[in-house]
Amino acid sequence: FKSMLKQLKQNKISAKQLFERCMANCDKLNDVTRAYTHIFPVQKLESVVDDCDTNRKLNTPRALEGLTIAVKDNFCVKGYPTTAGSKMLENFVAPYDATIVKMLKTSGAVVTGKTNMDEFGMGSYNVHSYFGPVKNPLDVRRCAGGSSGGSAAAVASGMCAVAIGSDTGGSIRLPAAYCGIIGIKPAYGHVSRHGLIPYANSLDTPGVLCNYISDGMEVLRCIDGQDENDATSMPSSREMD
Repeated sequence: FKSMLKQLKQNKISAKQLFERCMANCDKLNDVTRAYTHIFPVQKLESVVDDCDTNRKLNTPRALEGLTIAVKDNFCVKGYPTTAGSKMLENFVAPYDATIVKMLKTSGAVVTGKTNMDEFGMGSYNVHSYFGPVKNPLDVRRCAGGSSGGSAAAVASGMCAVAIGSDTGGSIRLPAAYCGIIGIKPAYGHVSRHGLIPYANSLDTPGVLCNYISDGMEVLRCIDGQDENDATSMPSSREMD
């Protein structure tokens, strides 16, 4: 796999090209894998993507400029459904962005949609979702692991460059292993849980799923840090230096 962020920074691929490639894969594969519960309207994202390319042309790129990132459907994204994989929340539209989503947008990421998950994070195979089971893109006869299976499947099938998941007892690491990608679960408190529908508050840890470790670590650097809305969060290593 090639680092998407490195290719963007070296202008080997534009934000628009990456976005169009991911959306084409969504059109082709999402009905099969059920990786996404909601793909955000292309028309609304196109202006965001154009701004990313403009910033690179002006030589003023942000850290994640143009990187396509999907978000597990237990994180709030303002103006869009946040269901946690449950029929109970099928009509709930988030009134605000989770802190992690806000930080991704501030860093220049293109948030493409919400990914499927075991209902309220309770499962290890991503077969217990109101939206149906997630299929492993490596072999659709098999599960993608859970509960962040939608995030893993989206990355593994090229429907996004990187995805955000949450891990309580393996929910990032299991699907990453099942789908042949990289899962990064940071230490508890490094990434804010504000705007995350919890499974277990004392264990939930937002993290990253990716194809390339340098992409994942750069995303982690951008979302790491203390948040006044999360009393259990801690300063990032940059702040402590």
